[in-house]
This record gives sequence, structure tokens and C-alpha cells, in this order.
Amino acid sequence: MLRWRSGTLLGTRRIVAEGPREEQVVHHVRFFFLVVGLVLAGASPGHAAPVTVNFTGQVTSSEYVGIPVDSLVTGSYAYNDAAAPTILDVDYAKYDIDLFTLAFVDGSTIVTVNPHLSLVDHSGVGPFGADRYSVASYGPVIATGSFADVPLLTVALARSDSSGTAWTDFPAIPSPSDVLTLFPEDQSGVWGDLYVDPYTRDLYFDITSLSVTSPVVPVPGALVLGAIGVACTGWRLRRHKAL
Repeated sequence: MLRWRSGTLLGTRRIVAEGPREEQVVHHVRFFFLVVGLVLAGASPGHAAPVTVNFTGQVTSSEYVGIPVDSLVTGSYAYNDAAAPTILDVDYAKYDIDLFTLAFVDGSTIVTVNPHLSLVDHSGVGPFGADRYSVASYGPVIATGSFADVPLLTVALARSDSSGTAWTDFPAIPSPSDVLTLFPEDQSGVWGDLYVDPYTRDLYFDITSLSVTSPVVPVPGALVLGAIGVACTGWRLRRHKAL
């Protein structure tokens, strides 16, 4: 049978189960916490973490005195690989991304404001048949050092495959570990528009490595609640048996 005892636990009265119904009471308590956990898990799923890609490169051509040829370029970009493209056509997909930055050997930096990742599937040979993968910004940027006095900068990490055979699952974003192999030709650079003679100031670089920073996925709150519920149930059972 069930007997009430005085006292409270988490704002509820304690019930002591005695006799053959003890297992049934414990079962109901455990089932309650399980249902609550499942409901919360369905109501508030965890958010997908972005994929952050770090890259290194080597300058191949430069019109900036402080950034010589063969010097190091580093940077990163981030995107959500579960996001849908903001523009999708039969041979073009554009994804808005969260981050695209570059840093150079003289301390100069570029932080883009509205970057995007674009994929082109032309499936044909020649300059207009190239498959392309690019991370770029054609709008405003925050620039320091050698780039600070350039009125307009276009920045891109751009790779292509002139054979037109890179894609097998367009428009899915390919894994960063496959980009250099799928798209072996490099057109990455920084293009400066000066508005006056000599009008342009450009820099080109080749990407030499891409590496992914593994996202940290938070544990859903429902799992934490479930663990607390199981622990609480076990504690109550042990205490009841001791009384």
C-alpha cells in the first residue's frame, strides 16, 4: 500500500511505497521523466553548428610593397552546411555565409562584411565550361595595413576545374577536404579599385591547405533533464527502502 510521509522534495510531498505496488510506483515516476524529456527534446532541438574552415596560401603575384611574392596568406570562412542556398539555378548556387577573413605577412588584414559561397556547374570543357567553388565578397570590407587606403576591394578564394567534371551531387557544398582535389586550378586574389591612375592594385595567391575546425555541438537540455530525473528517481527509491 502507499503511505504519506511529511516533508517535501522539490515542492511535492513524498510518497513511500510499501508492499507489492512499489515497483509500479517507481515505474510511473521513471516514465514521467522520460516523457517530459522527449517532449522537450522535440520542442527545442539543438541548433546546427557552423563549419569553420581555416586555410593557408602563398602569394603568387603582388602589387603591394609589404606583401612579397611567396609570402604566407592565412584566413578562415564559416558556413552552415545544412542551410539552403539563397539563390539556386540549374548550374549556379549561392550560399550566404557567416565569416571570411584574410591575414598577410605584413600584418595586413581583411574582414569581409557580406561574404558568400558560390558553386558553378557548367559541365563542359573550356573557360566557360569550368566548374567553380568560390568564397567571395564583392561589397564593403574592413581592411587594415596595406589595404587600408584602397577604396574598393574584391576578395575571393576561388578554385575551378576546367574539365567540367568536378560535380557529382551539385548543389551540395563539397567537403573542404576535397576542394583542392576537385578544383585543382586557383584564381584566388584581392582586387583593388583605386578610381585613379593606376586604377587597380591586385594580389593573387594559391591555396595550399584547407582544414576544418570541428564544431562543438551542445547537449540538448532534454537529455540533461532526463539524466537528472533518472538520478532523482534512483535516489528516492534507495531512500524509501531505507525508511
